[in-house]
Amino acid sequence: MAHQQWRSQLDYIVTLLGFSVGSGTFIKFPFYCMRNGGGIGVGCVVCSWMFFTYYNVLFAWITYYFYNSFSSHLPWEHCDNAWNTPGCIPVNHSSTLYNITGSFPDTANLTSNSTPGMSAAEEFWRFQTLKISDGLHSLGGIRWHLAVCLIITNIILFLWIFQGIKVSGKLVYVTVGVPYILITVFLIRGSLLPGSADGMAYYIYPRFEKLRDPKVWVEACSYALYSMGVASGCIITMSGHNRINNNCFR
Repeated sequence: MAHQQWRSQLDYIVTLLGFSVGSGTFIKFPFYCMRNGGGIGVGCVVCSWMFFTYYNVLFAWITYYFYNSFSSHLPWEHCDNAWNTPGCIPVNHSSTLYNITGSFPDTANLTSNSTPGMSAAEEFWRFQTLKISDGLHSLGGIRWHLAVCLIITNIILFLWIFQGIKVSGKLVYVTVGVPYILITVFLIRGSLLPGSADGMAYYIYPRFEKLRDPKVWVEACSYALYSMGVASGCIITMSGHNRINNNCFR
């Protein structure tokens, strides 16, 4: 079967934007390929498979929240659900109960099983969506609603990839465009919330003393390499669908 090609050059460029191409792809891949005798492709497939096994769970969470967003009363806004604790704080009250120092009012009257000062949104996440167990010694049961969402997610991805780049090259406009729209919406909404000015000041004003902490550098490098997709094979796969005379320099 003939190797598929991108419908247009713009499809390829937008796909690269969605993946956040980095210079590490051009620097490390030839070196690793030479040092390992060309067997790096197998490693890329293995890494991609490992990445796939856990990253799709994030989309299952999104699917579950998307399903619940159609409820007439959002379950993470109020404390009238079966999973809520006596320490639950409704969304419309959390902004007034939580002060700028990060402390909550007296919760001495709460039961020992409740988490003082936890918002309704966080309780929905912890006690309904995930139902986090006490540790590895108590794994708990399967969260069937998440399992169903994971199956739906995998089916959608399979149908998407199975159709080839002729379809994915069009859908990528949605997958790349929607996050930017959501970021804009979150920015506007977040700027209108109480305490937003303090949050912006904390984000913009640097704490240079933190640069002495090695953990900061480790996490910064880890995030940079993760964003570049070094040796994951995705950049190579996408570029392989270009025409033989593609202008790489441009």
